[in-house]
Amino acid sequence: MIEVIETGLYSSIQDKGRFGYENYGVPISGSMDQFSSTLSNKLLNNKEQDAVMEITMTGPVLKFYNKTVIS
Repeated sequence: MIEVIETGLYSSIQDKGRFGYENYGVPISGSMDQFSSTLSNKLLNNKEQDAVMEITMTGPVLKFYNKTVIS
C-alpha cells in the first residue's frame, strides 16, 4: 500500500489510455510519455499497459508500507 503524504505538482496515475472511443468524444488520454511508461513497466516486469505514476515538476511525498521497487 502507498500513502500519499503530499501530492506534489501535477502527479497522476496514468495507463495507456482508451482507444476506439474518439467518435463518442472520449479522448485517448494516457501518459504524456508513452516511451517512458512502457520502459518503466518492462524494467519492473509488469504488463506494458499497467498504470504508472506520472510525476512532473515537484514530486509527491509517499510512504510505502511494503517492500517496493520503483523505476
